[in-house]
Amino acid sequence: MHRRFLLASAGLLNNKQATTHWARAKEFKELFPLVDLKDQKIVIDNGGIYCSGGAMAYINLIIYLVEKYCGKDTAVMTSKTLLIDFENNLTSIPMQCLSLKWLIQTSK
Repeated sequence: MHRRFLLASAGLLNNKQATTHWARAKEFKELFPLVDLKDQKIVIDNGGIYCSGGAMAYINLIIYLVEKYCGKDTAVMTSKTLLIDFENNLTSIPMQCLSLKWLIQTSK
């Protein structure tokens, strides 16, 4: 079992969408061809199975779950308390980051 990809290794993501850090996307796709990888997403909600991509993306997942179960007002208050910018899209990677990702990959 691959520790980095625990849910996929357990087969829980087969025929479902998932996300992971963009630097691990190629490896993930090779290991788990039955998973519909959306590495441009930060948070994926598969009806009770949640994925977040990247080292700090768990913060986005936490705010997403607070909003889902407690409402937007509580999520905004939580994000302000934790100094997280709630107004930005918490589930997708901004285009600037995708451009930076491309630049890093092509400069290797």
